[in-house]
Amino acid sequence: MTNPETGKPRYYLYYIGTRDDNSFENNDWWDHIINQRIGVAWSDCLEGPWVRHDKPVITPPNGPLRHYLVNPAVCELPDGRFLMVLKGRDDGKGHGRMIHGWALANRPEGPFVAQDSLLFPATVSAEDPCVWADGNWIFAVVKDWHGNLSGTPGISYVRGQLDGDTIRWEIPDNNSISPRILFWKDGKQTRLHSLERPFVLRNAAGRPTHLFAAASVETPFANAHGKASPHLPFNVCLPLKATDKK
Repeated sequence: MTNPETGKPRYYLYYIGTRDDNSFENNDWWDHIINQRIGVAWSDCLEGPWVRHDKPVITPPNGPLRHYLVNPAVCELPDGRFLMVLKGRDDGKGHGRMIHGWALANRPEGPFVAQDSLLFPATVSAEDPCVWADGNWIFAVVKDWHGNLSGTPGISYVRGQLDGDTIRWEIPDNNSISPRILFWKDGKQTRLHSLERPFVLRNAAGRPTHLFAAASVETPFANAHGKASPHLPFNVCLPLKATDKK
């Protein structure tokens, strides 16, 4: 983004913070979960110094997001506003269902205000959004846990279109970006246990060129028992096929 005073680049880091306020007796895990918030720091240089906002940029309850707020992804919209896609929980049974909402702000420092609609139904299990704008289209790439979005577990996307002051979100056809399989040039395949934390690299024209993600062949957590797991995760960079279709 741009420093409005100098016209030079300014970098924004959105992060998750939490605290344990002992709201839930004998349940430190839920105390840390329920108190997660999103903050921001900014700098005109990657080496710093960084300025940290002294308050969260969005706090629950906020619109349909009733509990914790995590996994922020932010981009600037063509009209100059700023969009944050994020994960929270609703007021469902127990701890509530995980849902993906979106919030708007007039400044990258916030405050962000959650909007009433969701990116997709609460029955969809997804996380780790990556978001960008291409004209009036907004794209959000997520980890598709069980293939509820595309029919194929892996990395999928949804899209939205600017319509006045709001965004109309939809689940397009053929929205799988990558299944949990690595396809090699020699024709071999490697099936993955996990493919997550997607980030889409775009070229100077704004077109997606590569998908970065974290992957693992087996779960790194099973049967570790406090010891180093033999199934360490690794990073992948997958080239994307160019297309003019939205």
